[in-house]
Amino acid sequence: APARPMAASAAPVRPLAENAAPAALAEAPPLDAERAEALWSEVLVGVMNRKPLLGAFLSESVFRSFEGDALVIAMDDLHRAVVDEKDNRAIIAIEVSQRFGRDLRLSCVPQDAAVPRRASTLEEVKPQVDRAIAWFDGEVIKRPTRGQENASS
Repeated sequence: APARPMAASAAPVRPLAENAAPAALAEAPPLDAERAEALWSEVLVGVMNRKPLLGAFLSESVFRSFEGDALVIAMDDLHRAVVDEKDNRAIIAIEVSQRFGRDLRLSCVPQDAAVPRRASTLEEVKPQVDRAIAWFDGEVIKRPTRGQENASS
């Protein structure tokens, strides 16, 4: 059954990115589902760079589809409440318009527990891990694997 958009979250994602040219936005080509999902992943990275907590909340949501002028994202009510905050919507709007080349609505739908969430790839989380290491002035520690751990005992 198709997911029903929540009324409070179907508001347009606005404003346009600061550097977006209106003519370029009108010429944006149609997107297939795979390309739209890849661009959404780029939006997540951009949001994470601007506001890590918001990026973390969005990364726990699931990209469902790209339909006309809307990105359909599944999330629970707590995550939707964070996304719906005015300042957070503005950050998302900027990233969406920069990545997709046009204004799009962000339609938040209930997250269906039966649909598994896609696991993040190493490429997607590496920038976040690197920032955390730098933030805490840390260093990478190699831990022994289970077989090596038992051999040294």
